Amino acid sequence: METDIKLSQKVLELVAREIGEAFTGTEIVSILKDFGILEKDIQYPNTKWVTVLEAFNHLEEHFDDPDYEIACLVQKFINPLQHEPNPENAHLLAKNVQRFLAYDKFTIDFDEIEGTYDITAPSQQTDWNDVGRFEEQQKDKETEDILSSNKEELLSLRDLHQAYMDVIELFCQSIHQPENDLNKAYSLLSEKIPQAIDDLKIRYHKIDFFRPFAGDLYSAELEWNGSDELMDFRIGPKLSWDAVRPKLYKAHSDIVKLISLAEKQEELTTEEKDLDIVSSVIAKHRNKIASEKDIQNKAENVFKHLHSFENSIQEKPIELKQVPEKNHKKHSFPFTIPSGTTWENIYIQFKNREAVTITTSGHSHDTSFADMGFADGRDGKPNVQWYLLLLFAKHGGTLTAGNPDARAKYKKQKQNLAKALKKYFGIDYDPFKPYGKSDGYQIKINLAPPTRVEEVEEEESVSEEIDEMFRNLS
Repeated sequence: METDIKLSQKVLELVAREIGEAFTGTEIVSILKDFGILEKDIQYPNTKWVTVLEAFNHLEEHFDDPDYEIACLVQKFINPLQHEPNPENAHLLAKNVQRFLAYDKFTIDFDEIEGTYDITAPSQQTDWNDVGRFEEQQKDKETEDILSSNKEELLSLRDLHQAYMDVIELFCQSIHQPENDLNKAYSLLSEKIPQAIDDLKIRYHKIDFFRPFAGDLYSAELEWNGSDELMDFRIGPKLSWDAVRPKLYKAHSDIVKLISLAEKQEELTTEEKDLDIVSSVIAKHRNKIASEKDIQNKAENVFKHLHSFENSIQEKPIELKQVPEKNHKKHSFPFTIPSGTTWENIYIQFKNREAVTITTSGHSHDTSFADMGFADGRDGKPNVQWYLLLLFAKHGGTLTAGNPDARAKYKKQKQNLAKALKKYFGIDYDPFKPYGKSDGYQIKINLAPPTRVEEVEEEESVSEEIDEMFRNLS
């Protein structure tokens, strides 16, 4: 085939998805090894199509003529020999791959004598409008046909991946002494999650599952940091939670987005929405009553034991007034945050407009706007800072305001939000990156929006949301 052609990354991704559908993970690894790619360079366990795409990327990085090598690898995957005893599957795969290669003006021809396929390409331009339209159509169809019918599986996958991140974070707190239980959990989850992703059979939506350690936790430090031997060194960051966290959070964000898409297909009736609000109010007041009773019981026990102690050492009993001790830790994270914890180590998942799950330092805590100190003193509802935090979550941690007047108010509310977050987590520096005219305000905390997205209309711009927020709440 020609060696001066260029295969586009988008087409390679679409081809990788087709190949991933046609083979098992073990078969893909076997073909890659047979092609000459070393086992250490094969990204598996992983989502099957990602393993194929990473193989393409590996060839791009390590060969002078990567397009030729990639085309040869694709030819190997569509070789009928790889599909025995069902060679007709090779013809089907070749047909599907041809559909995508055609966007880069490639063609696949079947050699009747050799019984194999050859890839050739004239030097013509790709019609990217066709590529974009096709992929968007397929995504919409996949959302309707697959995601909406697999909501429970997606929720289960989210929980599995949260446990997976927790295991890795706990391990990173003491990489020199991995515990056997954590190692077993890591091995189990790192195999179970890719299988769960494969079982969804999604091809046009992406979950970039990240396995930071190809082996287990016992070999992780050596894999990342190398040994003390002269020639055994690694280029890149040392093993730490900060080093592995970004790709883990990216995968978790991918899962949460798919859940959001699945739930868009399930419109609640007005009665269901009202019932949901009522249930939330009831649960809130029950928790408040239970908390007050618990505090009162603890106070009574303290005074009872103190009274008994005083009477045992004095001739005359003394009367003690029960004055409840003030809660000096009101509106603060209930677990100890280790020294050195940064804002980037904190992950907040909004469950709805009023409740969140906070994950950091090996702890996961369900809480609400009121417990975090974001209640409006006038009516007890969420204040402006809480809605601002929600907006940051909905827009990937970055916000800008088009209206100068809104921006001025926005700056003040951002300062108040920063003050409240510093108080709650006990971290004494700014949770926001320096302001930039192009990027606006960027929060350092990892935020994920609610999985039910009826809160704000999708077509609203960020500026419109901010302007509306200040009109309603300021």
